[in-house]
Amino acid sequence: PRELLAEALIEMGDWMTTLRRTDAALPYYAEAVALTASASGGPEAGPLAAPRQVFFRPPPASLRSRIRTPGTILARRAEFSLTVGEDGTPRDIAVVSNEMGEGQRAQMQRALERALYSPRFEGGAPRATEGVHFSAVWYELEAPEQESAGRQ
Repeated sequence: PRELLAEALIEMGDWMTTLRRTDAALPYYAEAVALTASASGGPEAGPLAAPRQVFFRPPPASLRSRIRTPGTILARRAEFSLTVGEDGTPRDIAVVSNEMGEGQRAQMQRALERALYSPRFEGGAPRATEGVHFSAVWYELEAPEQESAGRQ
């Protein structure tokens, strides 16, 4: 069936993307787009009508405290806007909002620069997409002074 074949082609493209072999990934994505467009009757249908994040590894320090008991951690958030290029690489990363410390934000932004995306396809070809939104969370332990001040 076309849907299963398109899904398998996207998986193959994702595997090539994770290997940083975009040149090998794009033909798989293009074939999947052609299959989904012909099956649905429209060129914009399917999972590749918008960029998709294939891989993102957050800084290990950002996740260290997330498994603590509720109420003892702070979740610091940051919102980023970026462009996903025709080859799926993130660029032009801008901070939209930020509750993180400067060092935390910088680490998160470096991790986002190394993220891997499948590009958006339009007219059977990959296209750069501006204004892609990314939300990040940095979990950290609540400071002891804050805890004791809240109990008094």
